[in-house]
Amino acid sequence: MESIREEVVDIRSCIAYLMVKWKILFLALILGALAGGALGVYKQKSAAVPTQVSYEEKLETLRGALQETNALYVEQVYTQYNNYGKQLGNWNRYLKDSALQSMSPDNYIKRDLQYIVESDNSDVISSFSVSLLGTSDYERIADVCGDDVTASNAVELISVSNVTQADSATAAAAVQVGEIVSPDIPVGVASNSYRSIMDVMFVAPDEETADAMEEILREILEERQRELKESGVDVEIENLNKTTVANDYTWLLAAQQAAIAPMQALQTTRSNFVKNSVDVLGDKEKAYFEALCQGEAQTEAAKTTVSVKKVNKKKLVAAGGLGLFVLAFGVILLMFIYSDRIRAEEQLKRSYGLPVLLRWRIGKGRLGIDPLRKWALGVLTGADAAEEAENGAGKLATELAHRIPGGPDKAVYLACDTDKREVRTAAGALAESLKEKGINAQAGRPAAGDEAYEALLASDAVVVVETMNVSGALALKDLLGVCERNSLPVLGCVTLTDVSKY
Repeated sequence: MESIREEVVDIRSCIAYLMVKWKILFLALILGALAGGALGVYKQKSAAVPTQVSYEEKLETLRGALQETNALYVEQVYTQYNNYGKQLGNWNRYLKDSALQSMSPDNYIKRDLQYIVESDNSDVISSFSVSLLGTSDYERIADVCGDDVTASNAVELISVSNVTQADSATAAAAVQVGEIVSPDIPVGVASNSYRSIMDVMFVAPDEETADAMEEILREILEERQRELKESGVDVEIENLNKTTVANDYTWLLAAQQAAIAPMQALQTTRSNFVKNSVDVLGDKEKAYFEALCQGEAQTEAAKTTVSVKKVNKKKLVAAGGLGLFVLAFGVILLMFIYSDRIRAEEQLKRSYGLPVLLRWRIGKGRLGIDPLRKWALGVLTGADAAEEAENGAGKLATELAHRIPGGPDKAVYLACDTDKREVRTAAGALAESLKEKGINAQAGRPAAGDEAYEALLASDAVVVVETMNVSGALALKDLLGVCERNSLPVLGCVTLTDVSKY
């Protein structure tokens, strides 16, 4: 009949078969992921090929991609940019080292000292305040100011200025400046004598340091006076006034701001320069400009550069795992669909119209504790509900006696399609059990020889014995064809399941 030649694929059985093979699918996923990861590592190593390229060659290549005028313009921009960087670097060092900038407005002393300097040499009067302090003098002042103060940053802690100068022969009263010089100070001096008021202002962190600085200034003035007299220049120095102010917020903040104002102006100028000259460069010009900037960090002329293409290892791991999983999935699915083996009970029912009369478990295989595999085998073969061999023959005998026409003398043939020992043993045991129940049964393999074939044709009814995942669909079709041609009723099938075969 035509239905014998048709195959019906049951989706539920497909899924169950895939679940039986879940360990293979999981292993394929892991192996694929490992292979993808190994490929990623290999590609990363292969991509990291060092090439010897000198910095000069790199610059020459980038410069060669530009017109000469554009290359010269980029070089000019770089020179200006580099100069700005150097100046800002100097300002950065100043901010880190400055004693004035680190001074707190609520914890400092400002002291003003005024001296009358008198000499018969006008040049000495004019230059006295300018040449008063030298490097060694600033070092002495720095020593008393603390460990953080050096000779270079002590310069901004002290200032010396020449307030006014007067010729005593022409205007003796000119020595008075506002209310600073008292009218009681005698001003009678010889003709051609010159007098100046020198102002010394300094700041210190506390009163004690201020007194120490004042003492050093006194010693310096005495040394300068002595040196000039030894060189033949008569100089007299007299204390005029001293003013001490503590924690003058306004003055110190103004002084600190005035000191960093040039830096702020430089920052603004540089920002405008970058915006108007650097940021507007084209791609090739900017590449050359950036290479010039990187030159500051180059150690030697020849540099080893590594051209590395980044490899996405995670993507390769995922692709490898998924790819091998899909491949294994497809192979298992195709094996289920196109295999000649009878893998599922549903295949017997839908494709061949054979009801399952009895399920027996054979072989040494057991369902085990794997719940997924156990469920899947139950769907495919009913193995979870199958009887152990030699059990259940009574129910089968009762049904066969009811269904076979003609009474108990009628013969039933148990037709097998495989000659395996465990199948022959199970089929023979089933035949003997049926005989004990009053059913005339004989087991055999019709395709094995003429005697078995004749016994099949001599019987009154046939029960097919199928070994799950072993018996072939083609052999079953041939057997059913023989029964159809010879008008032998096929009552159903007995399934033998060895779970180790899955």
